[in-house]
Amino acid sequence: MSWRRRRRRRVASMPIPPHAGMNLVPLVDMALNLVLILLIMAPAMYMVRLPVRLPQAEASKDDTNDWLRVTLAEDGRVSVDGDIIESWERLPEALRKKMKEVKKDIILLEIDRRVPYRTTARALDIVRGAAAVRVAFATAQKNNGTPAP
Repeated sequence: MSWRRRRRRRVASMPIPPHAGMNLVPLVDMALNLVLILLIMAPAMYMVRLPVRLPQAEASKDDTNDWLRVTLAEDGRVSVDGDIIESWERLPEALRKKMKEVKKDIILLEIDRRVPYRTTARALDIVRGAAAVRVAFATAQKNNGTPAP
């Protein structure tokens, strides 16, 4: 046997980088982010939306002459088409009577802005109970940026 050293041949090749595999941390981060986005957005995609047709508002001429006017003053007095009602208990009866007399079933509520909300709600309940077809709230028109008195 020969105890001579054999020489290894060097093959010209590219050096192997120390970390040649794919880095998995960014891949896992992106996958988890996508799962999170999907989990957050999934309920929003299946939310039930009610089909609602919203009314369109336009400025029009004053056609409130065909309406029955119910007026509430700040001090608690009530009138139906100019006739003052003595008490709240008589308002439903007076309203029904006036609606039959003048054959108007559309009511315009003219309520002072200083009237408490509970009084406004009470008046609205009474008007609805009087079989009004439509109820509207009167508002003051603005003149050059200032509300009318």
